[in-house]
Amino acid sequence: MNALSILQLVAASAGTRDAYDIFDVSQLVAYASLYKYSRDAERESDTEGFERAVKLGYRADQGALLWQGLLAEDNARDRNKPSGIFATHPATEERMTTLREAAEAFANAGSRTGEEGYRSATEPFFASWLDDEMGRRHYPQTIVLLDRLQERATGSHLAWVDYYRGELFRKRRAGGDDKRAIDAYRAAMRISGYPPIAHRDLGYMYRTIQQPALAASEWREYLKLKPDAADRATVKHYLAEATGAAHANQ
Repeated sequence: MNALSILQLVAASAGTRDAYDIFDVSQLVAYASLYKYSRDAERESDTEGFERAVKLGYRADQGALLWQGLLAEDNARDRNKPSGIFATHPATEERMTTLREAAEAFANAGSRTGEEGYRSATEPFFASWLDDEMGRRHYPQTIVLLDRLQERATGSHLAWVDYYRGELFRKRRAGGDDKRAIDAYRAAMRISGYPPIAHRDLGYMYRTIQQPALAASEWREYLKLKPDAADRATVKHYLAEATGAAHANQ
């Protein structure tokens, strides 16, 4: 960075187009070098973390499985990837391969996964994290994530996964998504401890496809389960609108 500062002063004093062009190229090279340093530090961190986990008796294959899941999300992205030259972390595939190769030497090193402790620690944040994920609007990646979560989720976690799958389809509204959303909300409602907002948002889905009677039924159930809901006034407004429309249709 000191060298860049000096070069900038030289380019400014020279005042020529060529001098500024040389400075711009040098700046790109310097920043690429800095990002490479960051990537190398991350590689070192992966190695250090892996060795510590193995010493504590954790299964050696879990790190590679984590990155395998993230790679599946990365491959599902629907937007262009940024240049790897300016990436602050090594490529996901590289990290997965490195940890998989390291795990081969410790195949029988330990059996701990810490899954129960992890589930307990993350329980209060599970739904809000999924809500944040939905806000990204990277739907292909989110579907991959929800599929992974569904393989291991149980109880209320599974209900939240189904609920947010319904939310994804309701908001995306690609071909066939209306039915997919309804099916996902219904799947969530079949699980004990499901979130009552599933009724509210299923009602919104029915409203969108012009099924006011079904929408009203879901909103009544929502208000029954959540009589003190913060959005009670809004839902009651939609309910009145839906019951009037349903009556008019009859």
